[in-house]
Amino acid sequence: MAKSFNMIIEDTLDDTEKVVIGEYKVPSRGGALKIHKEDHKSFGKLFTKKPNAGVGNGEVSLYWLFNYGKKKNRAAENRGGDAADLILDKKNCEVKSYPSHDSMTLGKFKSDLKSQEIITYLFAFSNLFVTFGKSTKGAKSFKSLLQFNVTDIADSIVLYNSMFSLFANNKHLYSGHTSYPLFVDIKKSMDALKTKIKSISRSNFTNANKVAGDIVAHFVMTKFGNKPGEGGYMVNCKKGSPTDVHFHLIATKNFRNDYATLKKSFSVNSGEIQIKLKGLFG
Repeated sequence: MAKSFNMIIEDTLDDTEKVVIGEYKVPSRGGALKIHKEDHKSFGKLFTKKPNAGVGNGEVSLYWLFNYGKKKNRAAENRGGDAADLILDKKNCEVKSYPSHDSMTLGKFKSDLKSQEIITYLFAFSNLFVTFGKSTKGAKSFKSLLQFNVTDIADSIVLYNSMFSLFANNKHLYSGHTSYPLFVDIKKSMDALKTKIKSISRSNFTNANKVAGDIVAHFVMTKFGNKPGEGGYMVNCKKGSPTDVHFHLIATKNFRNDYATLKKSFSVNSGEIQIKLKGLFG
């Protein structure tokens, strides 16, 4: 049976070490959590302690900071499924330990079927125009869910618009007695795709960069939906310097989905979302 965080703290710290000296609160708008120098030793001793492989470095340390000081019972374990790691001061907190407070990997996105469908179809449509065999080692001409960025989405929308215009000027391809079943199906799929994209973007399709930005914004915020959730925090205990702790507030209203920012701050590599939090949320 997995140990509780309290049991780990009891087994790791003596009575003196268990007492938190500093006073702490979640930075409401995000920012650094300044840890009292007299709490550094205990924080460090707890940093790598965990009940199982599903718990990351720093979770027990933060739990201790918010539960063993003058104000108690302000932290709760919350691990499991799509739930955020901890509840601190009634705020969802997803805890990470990366070398940078900015760059983070959010993992895979297999549960976000809506975004997968939109991006997959855009890429499938785009890949129709790629010359087979053109890709070589170290470079690829095709687009894939395993590796892409906002530019790949924007480029695909440009090609989509070209085909949409072709159909608009050649209605005989998909309607009437001169239509072709293949083109009828493609036109139906293109109309359905536009309807689905319009449910997440009010931008005019002629502005491919803006539509692509809206798609990425929906994609990223859906990933944040449960972990940590709207109004929650991504918390990073810096790898190699664990008492250097930073909270990032995750709020839709703060998300910067302009094309230039997304080019620098968002990508998918090996099927995992990689972002720069300071770029996306300020």
